[in-house]
Amino acid sequence: MSTPVPAPRNLPPALAKNLWVKGQSGNPGGVGGEIRAAQKLAKLATPQAMATLIELLGDSDPRVRLIAANSILDRGLGKPKNSPLPDQDDDHERLNLRAAISLATKEELDILQRWVDRLNAKQNEITDISGAEPD
Repeated sequence: MSTPVPAPRNLPPALAKNLWVKGQSGNPGGVGGEIRAAQKLAKLATPQAMATLIELLGDSDPRVRLIAANSILDRGLGKPKNSPLPDQDDDHERLNLRAAISLATKEELDILQRWVDRLNAKQNEITDISGAEPD
C-alpha cells in the first residue's frame, strides 16, 4: 500500500489522509474484495450451472434448448470471433443456419416458415405503403 503524501495546510483532514504519492495506485490490485468474493462463488457454482444447462438441452421448448446450446458452446469453445471479411461472415452464418435447420424437427421448421411468411408479408406492406423497396 502507498504512503500518504503530506497534506497541504488548507486541505481538510478527511481529504488529506486520502492523498497518495504521484504515480502510485490506491488500489494496486484493481479489483475490490467483494468482486473477488463473487468471482470465487461463481467458480464454485460453475459445475452445477453447466449441469443445469446440459439438462435444459432436453427441454420441450425449442427456445430453451437453443439458449442452453448456445451457452454451452460459448463456454466450451468461446464466443465466435467477428470476422473482418463480410464474405466469411455470410458463409459462416449460412453454415450455422444449415446446421440448425438440419437438426430442427418438422414442427420447428413449420414455425420457422410461418415467421418467414409473416416477415415477407410485413416487408410487402412496407413496400406498398412507401412505394420504395426496403433495404
